Amino acid sequence: MALFNQAVGWLWRNRVLLPGASVLAKQVAAVRSVTEKCLCATVAGAARRADASLPADLVALLDVPEGRRISELERLRRPPTRTTGTGMAKALERMDEISGFRLGRVKLDKVPPNRLATPARVGLGSKAPILERTPEPRRTAPLPSGVRQLEASASDDALDLFMLLMQVKLISAARRATAGTGWRPGQIAKAYRMVDGVFRLWSEPLDLMATSGADLDPGAMWRALETEIVPREEVEAASRLVEELWPCPASRVTPCTSWTSC
Repeated sequence: MALFNQAVGWLWRNRVLLPGASVLAKQVAAVRSVTEKCLCATVAGAARRADASLPADLVALLDVPEGRRISELERLRRPPTRTTGTGMAKALERMDEISGFRLGRVKLDKVPPNRLATPARVGLGSKAPILERTPEPRRTAPLPSGVRQLEASASDDALDLFMLLMQVKLISAARRATAGTGWRPGQIAKAYRMVDGVFRLWSEPLDLMATSGADLDPGAMWRALETEIVPREEVEAASRLVEELWPCPASRVTPCTSWTSC
């Protein structure tokens, strides 16, 4: 638009009667049409070079499966809406299905990103029947760009849903469960970090002793614990807190058959 206005201004200043604004508009439209065809051919050719079957696989997204009312592309466009474990599983399945096209192998480094934004908008915003009736290469070109952008948005949707589930189902539930115990969430997190630190500190020496057959030196291990983490009494208090909040299965009246049920 800026170049067009500059050209019109130059014509006026130099008293050039022809070509007029309408002629310039037709010339610009012709050049844009040629550029669009070149872009579509470049994107479609890059998809074919990456995988000869990739364009056909992408075009198959425009089909409506038997027994359904929408196309596969329209189904993949829809983000997850339910904040449940089932919704999270469907979000991961959606992300895995989209990433299965492996569009990162389509080499479009020579095409400016802002030029790829236009076919991506067409691929994500147009109805599947309209795209299906579009002649090649304009039918194939929007799909690699659109599905590539859809892959990024599917990852963001899954992460947002996971964060929401963590907040609603885990963190808020833990806060409600510990509201009447006198323990603050910060104390619980500190206790878990402390227990995890003990495990990380002792796991390597214990594995080394098991493989080499060396004798266990409890005194040295306790000294290393108090030197690198905290005094022994604080570790024991953290262990009691963890046991109080989530008792070990062995301490229950009815023992669990598996850890997954605890």
